[in-house]
Amino acid sequence: MSKAASRHPFSADRPIKNREEDILGRRQFAEAIAEAIQNWKSNDSLVIGLYGEWGSGKTSIVNMALDALKETGDRCPYIVQFNPWQLSGQGELILAFFHELTDELRIEGDKKREQLLHDLQKYGAYLSLAGPAVTIASATGLIDPGTVATIATGVGKAGSLIKRVVPLFRKGAKRFAKSLNTMKLHLQKSLKSLDRPVLIVVDDIDRLEPDEMRLIFRLVKTNVDFPKLVFLLSFQRDTVEKALTSNHFDGSEYLKKIIQVGFDVPELQRIKREEVLFARLHQALGPDNLDESRFDINRWQKLYDKGLKPFFKNLRDVYRYTAMLEFHIGLLTNQSKLVLLQLISPK
Repeated sequence: MSKAASRHPFSADRPIKNREEDILGRRQFAEAIAEAIQNWKSNDSLVIGLYGEWGSGKTSIVNMALDALKETGDRCPYIVQFNPWQLSGQGELILAFFHELTDELRIEGDKKREQLLHDLQKYGAYLSLAGPAVTIASATGLIDPGTVATIATGVGKAGSLIKRVVPLFRKGAKRFAKSLNTMKLHLQKSLKSLDRPVLIVVDDIDRLEPDEMRLIFRLVKTNVDFPKLVFLLSFQRDTVEKALTSNHFDGSEYLKKIIQVGFDVPELQRIKREEVLFARLHQALGPDNLDESRFDINRWQKLYDKGLKPFFKNLRDVYRYTAMLEFHIGLLTNQSKLVLLQLISPK
């Protein structure tokens, strides 16, 4: 039985885990990504984008790249696979990010490493509070002074109170920003001492809600100037660009400022896709389920070429179709299977 046919019969969306499972000839592409990450020696950060449509196999490529990296042993980067799908809000997202980062870097008994972890956790905690602080600062510092005065006049007696409070907010926000910047400089120095880079993988970003996508890229942008951090972000480009587009900036231009190296998932060759489809059809309609001697392969080929081919655009389409077919065949009685064969392959 082929690797394609031995997959879980009712899983239409299960990515492969390693390079040995590759049936589409994408192993070399994944290894090229792994090599690019492995060869990154700079103390600067690196952000890699893996672009592909929904169902194009991005997760499988990411898994194969990680498989190749892990094979390098002590040269393998520290790997953090960050999953933001059950998180809500900027503060929670930031705390979870730094928590997973510290977990991956933790080495018991290493005093120098413990100090780095402490700095990471402290910075993450401060950064999670920066959202409210920035909101306050924006409400006071980014609004035109004339607008503030107008608001103050409009609220009558409360106007004098607002005029007194606004400078306090500004002063507090400045102190907060200064403290945050000091911690960031200290953390940058500590991260440079790492023996290997840290690879942070965020997959399927395009499946998040638009506001969650914006939070992810804001998180990356905030931490992109840390040394030894390599981000591998996987998503459908047009979906993310649309989510990032607003009245203030274009999503495409915003991505260009964040993604330093971009890879497009190679287009799947039709012959590879059809090999998987026919292997799974053979499994579904084979002797274990049906009397394949009654299956007219020539008639099927004509049906496929003239009408069915456009429906199988990617591997996910193949798995969905064959999984549903296998499921329904499994429900049939022997007599029903005979009727089915007579319908699809009349003599």
